[in-house]
Amino acid sequence: MSLLNYAVVVGSRVERLASAALVVIVACSVEGCIGEGPETGVVLGAVVGGSPNEDDPGVVLLLNPVPGGCTGTVISDRVVLTAKHCVTNTQASLWRVLVGYDPLTEDGLEAEYTVAEVREAPGDLTAANDIALLLMAHDFEFPKYRWAFRAPSNLDTGLAVRYVGYGNTVADDNGSAGTRNERSGNITYLDDQTINAPVGVCYGDSGGPLFTRSGIVLGVAHDITTEDCLGDGRFTRVDQWRDFINEAITDMGGCVPTAFNDVCDDQIDNECNGVIDDCPPPPADADADADSDGDGDGDGDADGDSDAGVASDGGVEEMGGGCTCDDASIASSAGATLSTSLAELVGAL
Repeated sequence: MSLLNYAVVVGSRVERLASAALVVIVACSVEGCIGEGPETGVVLGAVVGGSPNEDDPGVVLLLNPVPGGCTGTVISDRVVLTAKHCVTNTQASLWRVLVGYDPLTEDGLEAEYTVAEVREAPGDLTAANDIALLLMAHDFEFPKYRWAFRAPSNLDTGLAVRYVGYGNTVADDNGSAGTRNERSGNITYLDDQTINAPVGVCYGDSGGPLFTRSGIVLGVAHDITTEDCLGDGRFTRVDQWRDFINEAITDMGGCVPTAFNDVCDDQIDNECNGVIDDCPPPPADADADADSDGDGDGDGDADGDSDAGVASDGGVEEMGGGCTCDDASIASSAGATLSTSLAELVGAL
């Protein structure tokens, strides 16, 4: 396996960070990295076989004149999640957090943040601990992402996942680097520390997020299993680093999550989306308007429970009896709560 080199090959686009520099090509300093990528250097953030992503501003481009660039994910007001091998032996003040689909262009840059501190997971670098955090100097003004502070109950091989990162959409074309792209796939391998999935991860995708279909960050891009980027990408699981991440969030005055959806009526922002008891009202049941089966509950399913969350409507579980703000792993990619039943919540991952 090869660690994802993260040198920057973006020509004049880096002028904002390195004045008068037209091309920045920086070799990866981590032992075991590939020395060169296709043709002229190592591409930045390749998502091979993916498609443009303009809807995830919390997935950001991280740039530093030395060693270069990586992808990161904002998980709290001032905390960016990325890979340890991106930041080892770097200076915090040189990092920039860039927001936008095409942030290396003047028109495409939506915002830029400075970094006050870099934190690395302890121990020698392995696939198990390739986790780092950039602590920003100011609050992030865009949507942030929920992360797997514990393993979702349905985390297993076959689970649908999505990767988002910056860089080449064609592995041997460095000129396609610099925009945010995504690709979906399914988990092929899983252990207590890592996750594998064929989602187009390639040279330079270090630190990027592996999302559930609903936007929960499961892992951080560590390395690739084939140098042509057509095989699995390997990700370091974030749930194993809960205490490390929570400590940083607390130190920066952020909200530490305790549930993936709000627990109703407890006056706590469990999911850390800035809304206390963010529980939608139960939707109207399509069959709850008449007692067609004579059981007195008016839902037509002969169960007598008045749609209290018991399967009816031909086996589809209904929402009823109040909010189903459970502890399942559900959020939209922008962090919005989905108004679905427990069965749908689990299935939406």
